[in-house]
Amino acid sequence: MYLGATLAIAGETALLGSIRDGFAYAVAFFACCAVFVLAYEERALREKFGKEYEEYCRNVPRFAPRLTAWAPENTLKKH
Repeated sequence: MYLGATLAIAGETALLGSIRDGFAYAVAFFACCAVFVLAYEERALREKFGKEYEEYCRNVPRFAPRLTAWAPENTLKKH
């Protein structure tokens, strides 16, 4: 979500012709999002979900999207 919003900001500013300012704004926006994620969101999710969230963190990148789907072992259907 944060990466998508950052890319939207960068694209919008590129279309409007303010590439340097837009890039600076996009970088600042992403930096603020990263601080928020690290300082608040991840801590709150660890407190709420514990080991399940730890497993998720080991398997899913923080900001970059995965190219393949991931599902925890205990939720996979056995055929």
